[in-house]
Amino acid sequence: MNDKDYEQWDQVRRKGMLRFVLLRGAVSFGVVMAVLMIGVGNSSFMDRLFSVRTLWYVLVGLVAGLIWGLAVWRIQESMYRKQGQKS
Repeated sequence: MNDKDYEQWDQVRRKGMLRFVLLRGAVSFGVVMAVLMIGVGNSSFMDRLFSVRTLWYVLVGLVAGLIWGLAVWRIQESMYRKQGQKS
């Protein structure tokens, strides 16, 4: 982690883990994943958009986003702490 990354992560972490995991994980990653899953298939996009399967895709996307957000948070925190020890 270079000095610029360290400063950027310092700003992100000040806003808190919950905010990061929800916004960058569940919303950003999860919603994009859900849209991609909805978009793949043989029927029209609008038919898939209003189906029970779509609800399942959204739930899976949100859970995957939460897991992704937590994993990224832990990795970034680890690198942040290592960088802080060097200073």
